[in-house]
Amino acid sequence: KSWFHKRSFLASVSPLVISFCIITGVLDVLENIGMLVSLHRYIQTWVIYSTFICALLKWMLVGLILLYLGSALTMKLCLKKIN
Repeated sequence: KSWFHKRSFLASVSPLVISFCIITGVLDVLENIGMLVSLHRYIQTWVIYSTFICALLKWMLVGLILLYLGSALTMKLCLKKIN
């Protein structure tokens, strides 16, 4: 049974990882807007907190995406050696 088979764990998680990529892009845009607003001397507490939260969530999702990609690549290489 392949790790990329329709019923495998990696295949079932793939749509979630794709949505993580899209959410990461949106969070990056929001973070950039917050930084630009701060650079234009509109320094408000809520702007700084929301920029921080966007950056934190973005990097958490990037970590999960990289974990998925690393595990998928490892499984593919291991299966290639077995077969």
